[in-house]
Amino acid sequence: MWMRPCAGSTQTCSAAPAAAGARLCSVFVDALARWSPLLRHLDRRALEQLLTYILETGDDPPEALADVLRSHVTAESSEVAMSTAERLRQEGRQEGQLEGEARGRQNALRDSLLLLLREQFKQEVPGPAQARIAAASADELSQWLTRVLSAPTISDVFAEND
Repeated sequence: MWMRPCAGSTQTCSAAPAAAGARLCSVFVDALARWSPLLRHLDRRALEQLLTYILETGDDPPEALADVLRSHVTAESSEVAMSTAERLRQEGRQEGQLEGEARGRQNALRDSLLLLLREQFKQEVPGPAQARIAAASADELSQWLTRVLSAPTISDVFAEND
């Protein structure tokens, strides 16, 4: 993102090199200061939508946005910026947790399939089969786990004709 000194921010920002404690601010933060007369007329929902967009697409710390809003708009708008940032952080944590749980389930399916293949067929799983298992979706892994119980060979577990 293109960075430049913040206009009108209470924070000391410099383009480069940044002094100790200084922040580089994007054009978003700079624009908030310039748009302050317009921002004063936004209702809370509209301000939240604008800040959500800025926080999701920009690299600015929420504190930089809050500083500009506090000094140029209202203290309440600064609070909206911080609560919007916290909501986005919480959504990100929840999304990350769900993704981690899904990856964990998929890894457990892979490990279970490899274990069952070794035990059922009393041999190491061939490299091509290991590669297919490593690249498989959770649905494919579940299907193969079911097949391993009745397939006469390892290659039959992965047969496409079902």
